[in-house]
Amino acid sequence: MTQHQGALDGLCGPYAIVNAFELLDYRRLDRVFRTACSAIARSRWPEVLWKGTTLRDLKQMITACRKELSNTNYIDVQYPFYQSPAATNNVYWGEFDEQFSHDRTVCCIIGIKKPFDHWIVAGRDGGRVQFWDADPHQPEFRKNRKSLFAGERHRWPNQWLLDRDGLIVFRKLN
Repeated sequence: MTQHQGALDGLCGPYAIVNAFELLDYRRLDRVFRTACSAIARSRWPEVLWKGTTLRDLKQMITACRKELSNTNYIDVQYPFYQSPAATNNVYWGEFDEQFSHDRTVCCIIGIKKPFDHWIVAGRDGGRVQFWDADPHQPEFRKNRKSLFAGERHRWPNQWLLDRDGLIVFRKLN
């Protein structure tokens, strides 16, 4: 079986940023990837390749992309739970819905804890969540919200566990 992005490296964070910028209609995606990877602290290399990126890494990468890349002034980024994680699953989804009630919200990056540590781009699709991923075998898919839980424990064995502070929201300003 051939390998795909994420099978051997922990660079889902930069790929999620690239996918978010693509959904925001930014066209220089190669520059987004290079800028994002360059923004990761040197002390984190090469460990970041096998341990993955943190929320702090993502914040640094996104800040660098918005600062160093041209024509990104129409992009707004919010980190609703950066200082204080959502207290409950309901608080997480309430904030998710609130963010997507704004018509300028395009997508978000969410953190998955189980079944695997992963950063992925998501959006709201009615009662379901739309995902965009760097996996060439399944780049786009939807999941029922009940199959996602922001917390420490599964309610059901097949639920994905989401990181309660890992919500990064992307909006177009114009």
